[in-house]
Order: sequence, then C-alpha cells, then structure tokens
Amino acid sequence: MASLGIPARLSGESGPQKQAGAGAALASTVEWPQFSPVVGDGRIYLATVPGKLTVVKAGGEKPDILHQANFEERIFATPALVGARLYLRTRTKLYSFGK
Repeated sequence: MASLGIPARLSGESGPQKQAGAGAALASTVEWPQFSPVVGDGRIYLATVPGKLTVVKAGGEKPDILHQANFEERIFATPALVGARLYLRTRTKLYSFGK
C-alpha cells in the first residue's frame, strides 16, 4: 500500500514502484480498505469497516476484481487466512470461507 492506503504495484526483485496507475484504478473501483490487505493463493483480500470485502487477483498489469461482497454490517478485524480458509469477523458473526 502506498501513502493514504492506495494500493501500488511494486517490482518484487528491486522494490521500485512499477505502476502507480494500477493502484489508483483499483482505488476508484472499490472502497479503500481500512484493514491490512491479506494475500494468499494468488489473491488479495481487502476489507472495509462498513462491511465490504473485495477479492483481487494478485499480479497482472491491471487490477482484476474476482469477487465483491457486502456483509451489511461492520467488519471489526483484518481477515485471517488459515490454510485454505478465510475467516472474517463482523459485528455479530464469524464467517469461514474455503475448503
């Protein structure tokens, strides 16, 4: 994440930012995440306090949104990946997704 929480695409080998526009493009299509991004299995999981979860394909030249969900209540923690399962805690529920 770059300043202000806007995603940025970086080179894994050298570290410099490769594409500033990719982060801006993603930020314009999804709400800004208020929690740390979670990465696993080629996906990036972005959660917002108002209750939205966005799943983005990791890598690539442009952001590829794989899924968006609105849980219609506040999310209260950074999502957690344990093995092949994603756990998400909202105000009243604990969700578990995966195999």
